Parts: sequence; C-alpha cells; structure tokens
Amino acid sequence: ITTDYSMSYITSKETVIKGQIKITKVDSETNLPIPQGEATLVGAKYGVYDSKNNLVDTIIIGEDSTATTKLLPYGKYTIRELENSTGYYLNTEVYKETITEKITYPITVKEDVIKNRFEFYKFYGNLDNGTGIIYAEPNAIFEIINNKNEVVATIKTDKNGYATISLPYGNYQVKQKSGLDDYKL
Repeated sequence: ITTDYSMSYITSKETVIKGQIKITKVDSETNLPIPQGEATLVGAKYGVYDSKNNLVDTIIIGEDSTATTKLLPYGKYTIRELENSTGYYLNTEVYKETITEKITYPITVKEDVIKNRFEFYKFYGNLDNGTGIIYAEPNAIFEIINNKNEVVATIKTDKNGYATISLPYGNYQVKQKSGLDDYKL
C-alpha cells in the first residue's frame, strides 16, 4: 500500500466590500440645496467614524452642496458635522449608515439658517414747533433690500406704527416707500 501525502492548496482571493457615503446638504425650510440670504451650505466639515469611534474620513461640502467619502469597508459608520457653514447653525444630529454593498449611500442633511427678527416702529411729528410730540404712523410701507440690491420683502406698519420681519443671515437695507402725505419719508 502506498499513501500519497501530497496536498494541494487552493488559493482564494477575497475582496472586501467597500461603499461610499454621500451627504447632500439642504436648507431645512425650503428642502433645497440653495442657501437663504447671504448664508452658504458650502464649506461645512463632517467627520466619519467607524464602529469603534475612530475617525476614518473627513469630508467638506462642495459647491454642489454635497460631499462623498472615500471607499469605506463593510461596517457601521456614524457621521457628525464638525464645522458649520457660514450662516447656518452647527447640526448636532448624528447620522448612521451601514456599508453592506458596493454602492453610494445617500444621506440628506437639513440645515437651519441663522435668522433674526427685526421690529420696526414708525413715528411722525412736528419737532419744529417745540412740543416734541410724536405719533405712531400706520400704513407706512418699507422695502427690505439685500446685498444684491434686490427687494426681498415689503412690510407695512399697523395702526400702532409697528411692523416685524424675520430675515436670514445677511446684510440688508430698509427703505421707506410710502407714508403720510406732507411728511418726509
């Protein structure tokens, strides 16, 4: 009896499944990748962390309001905003994604623009007569003009000479368009 103890080996190449995560930033009020006012969605920085909380990639939102990670191996990941873009609040939400296929996994991130509320009180009076009495001016109309010289809103005072508006991050001018006859605007 002869025994052949030679063994044959089989070599197998295994390829790790890798995928990518693509973040698309949108304004939370409009659900569009278009910023409000003078704010921008571009430039926000995100950290991508593996299941052991190791930073494995850093991505920055580009001109198209998106950013895509490098190829990431099979596994679970979390994504956090590290630096906000100009005019938007830092998003503290943690996004989770699991890479199981060789595809790009989309994540839409909704951002809140910084806004301020402005209150206007319009008064009129004749200070030349020395009385110093002023009165609330109703129905005065004002235009709100952005840095591109575009009218973005029109407001009108109520019976108490009061008007309010909330405006997104940016610089604005207020220009009176109409008021009481015989009074300087």
